[in-house]
Amino acid sequence: MQLEIAVTSALGARTAAEGGADRIELCAVLELGGVTPSEGLLERSLEAGLPISVLVRCRPGDFVYSGDEIDTMVAEARAVVRAGAEGVVVGALTEAGEFDREATLRMAEAARQVNPDCKVTFHRAIDTVAEPLRVFQSLLDSGFRFDRVLTSGTAERAADGIDTIRRLAELAPPGLEILAGGGVTVPTIGQLIAAGAGSVHLSAKVPVLQRDGSAERYQTDLDTVRAARAAVDAAKAGA
Repeated sequence: MQLEIAVTSALGARTAAEGGADRIELCAVLELGGVTPSEGLLERSLEAGLPISVLVRCRPGDFVYSGDEIDTMVAEARAVVRAGAEGVVVGALTEAGEFDREATLRMAEAARQVNPDCKVTFHRAIDTVAEPLRVFQSLLDSGFRFDRVLTSGTAERAADGIDTIRRLAELAPPGLEILAGGGVTVPTIGQLIAAGAGSVHLSAKVPVLQRDGSAERYQTDLDTVRAARAAVDAAKAGA
């Protein structure tokens, strides 16, 4: 049972480390669902000392990609692992809403060509499909060794998708972790782990007003990370 914090800055990475996170998912523009971060951001975030999985996503929007977009993400997957990422977070769907095996495995295999031990997470594209259990089975049948599947159980908030998360955990073979993420709050962590989630993923973010007071941005909150750490530890102790 581990705590993963999604961050978009080097400060967020340091805050996650200080608060007791086990690992980081690094991305940019999280408010739009996240895209691949810059190499400079990855370099600075690695200084926090935590393992980092990098989101490989070339644009916001859906998960049906053109050939050029897939080529770009293959190159990004290779580049972030060369730059020091422990893992990549990838995924693609077909126009019919099925698992796009070819596109996803191209990205994943590019990362593993650089580091055979690279951790590969299939991201929340699974939460946008009509039949997540069937897509999950497609992942299992692909022959590729995924390490994690990040999911809210298709709900806006993972706590509302807990029945699907439980079913995915029951279907997952040994070595494949169901990573509960999406609207995760500290009070729901115990429920998600009890349902079979191997780890939880949250941004632990709070709004920060801009200097002119006209808009908000977000930053990782130390108190929330610490509280999430305590909740994960309590779930471990009760397991």
